[in-house]
Order: sequence, then C-alpha cells, then structure tokens
Amino acid sequence: MEVIFYSNPEEFTRIVKPFLMKKEVENNLMIGILDRISLDLNNYGSERAILGLVKDKNDIVLVSIRTPPWNSILSYTENLDAVDFFVDELSKVDPDTPGILGPKDTVKRFLQKWTRLHHVKFEIGMNERIYKLTEVNSETLGTHEFIPAKKKHKSLIRKWGYAFIKEALPETPLDQIERSLTRALKDLEKGYIYLLLDKGNPVSMARSASTDNCGRLNYVYTPPKLRRKGYATECVAKLTKKLLEEYEYCVLFTDLANPTSNSIYQKIGYKPVLDVDLYKFV
Repeated sequence: MEVIFYSNPEEFTRIVKPFLMKKEVENNLMIGILDRISLDLNNYGSERAILGLVKDKNDIVLVSIRTPPWNSILSYTENLDAVDFFVDELSKVDPDTPGILGPKDTVKRFLQKWTRLHHVKFEIGMNERIYKLTEVNSETLGTHEFIPAKKKHKSLIRKWGYAFIKEALPETPLDQIERSLTRALKDLEKGYIYLLLDKGNPVSMARSASTDNCGRLNYVYTPPKLRRKGYATECVAKLTKKLLEEYEYCVLFTDLANPTSNSIYQKIGYKPVLDVDLYKFV
C-alpha cells in the first residue's frame, strides 16, 4: 500500500472524489468540506489542510482530511488494513491532530495504533449516526411560515449558533466557535440558513448544504423555552422537502446521546445508515 499527501485541495478533490462518491451518504461530510476548500482555501481558516489518501495498487481505499484546528476525518473504507498504513504516515506529517472522526470500525482501528505510537489517551467526543431520507412524512410538515433567514436575523443566528455549539460540544474552544459562527453568517448571506416562524417570530432554525446528489441539513436548533412544541420537527421537515426538490435524497447527523432528536428525524422519514464516532486525544 502507498500513502500520499497533497497540498493542493483542488487537485486532491479531483483525485479522491470519484472514490468518495461511491459512498456519497457515508462520506457526505468529507465531500462537503472538500468542495468548500476547493473553492476557497481559507473557508475553514488560514492553516494548510492535511489531505491524504491510501492506495492499494492503483485503487484508492481510504481518504483522510483535516482543516486545522479541527479534527482529522476518515472516509468510509472496506479495507481496515489501510488504516494502519495511514496512521504510520500521518504520525510523521500531523502528529498533533487533536482528534479523529469517522465510521465506528475505522475510527476504532485508528485509535488502536495511534495511541500505541503516541502514548496518548482518548475520550469520546460524540457518538453520531448518519440518516438518509428520500420522502418526507407529510404529517410532519405543519402550517407555520418557513423562510430563508435575512440580514436582520444576523444577531439572532449568531446567538442561536453559539448556543447550539455550546450545547452540542460544550468543550469547544472559543476560537473554534468563532470560526463556526463566521461560516454560519456567510451561509446566512448565501441563503442557506432557514427559520421557522410562529406569528412572525423565529422559533427554530436549520442550515442547508449539499453534495452532488444529496441535500444536507445541520445547525438544527430550537431555544430551550420553545421546545416540545413540534417546531424543530416542522423546521427540519420543511427544509428537507425543499431540498428534495433539487436533490435525490437528504442526509443529516444526529447525536446518539439525544434520543429526542433521533426520534424527531425518524418521524420525518429519516432512516439510519451508518454510525460515526468522534474521539479527542487527551
């Protein structure tokens, strides 16, 4: 096997995307990030991205990316032996990666070797599940107004975005939160963030993204005092229906520690595809 690292995101994306697209749902996060940094090198910050792949003979079998200061991300692979080869080379190129995210079995294999090489411990950051949907349950669409967020909502999106991150990943450093909020506000200007309104007042939000055939949803948030009223369900259902007008299917990630959100998404029509884990090194 051979491990190759690239410095040019556009070139790297061109090379690995056919492999990633074979499992578009499983690799949707990685594809979305690569599409972004291919268009703008500074989309996730000014630091150089760590872009690597593993080849078995002439075939790509594993892809990994990291946009510092964020965690390394592993693609879906059916060749877990490739993970061992990759860990050896990543240890030389990026020994300070703060964590690892990817399919459960792939991450487990990565941790086994990484912790032996670097004598570090790890702790769970989040157990997640990828869901896929092809048809929205019409009973979840509701009757409230649903709009793209406008410039006048900028302070609200920033406030809700901060609350979302602190609730989902409470140990996220302030500088990383600020980077996330900066991207969110750029997405607001592009029309990617949506709000559900009740009597003209915003009550829930969600953000849209996409890969070639796939609409993606994230940044789903309803303030605590407005929960248990069905707002999040309706907001996600409405955005999903909108995305299905353009894409073959929709995907989203859920935190398995949050049974409410998992129940909501399944009610809308989302079906589980793959479990992914995030671990942090300590």
